[in-house]
Amino acid sequence: MALLDNPAASADAAPAFLREQIRAASVLPADLPDDFSALEAWSREHVAAVGDAYAAYLAERKAGRPRRYFATRSHALHFIRTVAPTKLVDGAWLYGVLPHWDNLAYRGLIRTYLEELGDGVPAQNHVALYQKTAGCA
Repeated sequence: MALLDNPAASADAAPAFLREQIRAASVLPADLPDDFSALEAWSREHVAAVGDAYAAYLAERKAGRPRRYFATRSHALHFIRTVAPTKLVDGAWLYGVLPHWDNLAYRGLIRTYLEELGDGVPAQNHVALYQKTAGCA
């Protein structure tokens, strides 16, 4: 990326680059609600739809339909190992909300952080699970 090649010029080029990326993103389709107060309901509906789609996919696989995303198990494992660096830090940013443990506005984020840690069960720690699944341990 050109911005990384010349740090001195990056400070001048970064604002224009950011404006261009915002312009490009503004024309992409999005189903997010315009009203912020509708975001929680939209999120619940989206999570339910993703869960339903995955359940349907599992039913299809159980009925003998082919894999949809990876042609083989080794292809899937290769992908898992490739994205490992991002998965191993997934949720780590949530550590920063812990000082706000007594603020109800942070409750959902703190709950997610605790789930990432496995809710106190080492075998359910997401990093440990990922390492076991990906063969990274």
